[in-house]
Amino acid sequence: MDKTICKADIRVTRFFFFIIMALIDLFAIIVFKDALIASGNSMLRIIVTISIILLFPAIFITLCDIRAAKKSSLRLTETGISGARKKLSSNSELNLPIDKIDSIYIHNGIMDKLEGGKTLMIRSVSGVIKFPWVQNAEEFRDAVTTKIEEYKKSIRNDNKNLISAVVNNASGGGSAQKIKELKELLDQGLISQYEFEAKRKELLSKM
Repeated sequence: MDKTICKADIRVTRFFFFIIMALIDLFAIIVFKDALIASGNSMLRIIVTISIILLFPAIFITLCDIRAAKKSSLRLTETGISGARKKLSSNSELNLPIDKIDSIYIHNGIMDKLEGGKTLMIRSVSGVIKFPWVQNAEEFRDAVTTKIEEYKKSIRNDNKNLISAVVNNASGGGSAQKIKELKELLDQGLISQYEFEAKRKELLSKM
C-alpha cells in the first residue's frame, strides 16, 4: 500500500456562522420586542417567520454539507492523489497518478471565507476537480507541487540517461545513425521534442 505523504483536512465550519446568526436574530427580537409589540403582533410574527424561513434551510444545507465533507477524502501518496468526492446526490472516486496532474492551485473566494476552508483545484488531462472546505489547503498544495517536481526531475534524469545510452551504443553510421535512433525514441514518446532537438543540433555540429 502506498505511503500517505499528506492528507487533506476537509471540514465545514460554516455551521458556527449560522449559530451566530441565530443568536443575533434572537437578541434583536428580545431587544426590540417592545417596539415590535407596539407596532402590532402581526409585525412580530412576520419578522419571526421570515427569520425561520431564512435560517432553517440554511442550517439544513449546512448539515448536508457537513455530512458530505465527512465522506470526502483526499490524500497524496508516493504514486499520486487518491480520494473520494461526496456530493448531495452522487459519489465519485479519485485515483490520479502524478504524471496525469497538470497543476494544483487554491481558490479562496467570498464563499470559501463564509463556508470555512479553501477550495483545492486539481487540474488534469480530464479537467478540473474541486475539493472545497480544505483547512490545510496550502500544505496539501505544496506537498503535491513538490511531488510533481520530483517526478519531472526523475523523468529528465531518465531521459538524459536514455539519450546517453543511445548515443554511446548506436550501431554504426556515426551521427546520422544516432539521430535516427533518437528520432525513434521521440516517436515512441520516450523523450521530448526539446531533448531531441538539443541532441540533434549537438550531433549535427560534429558532422
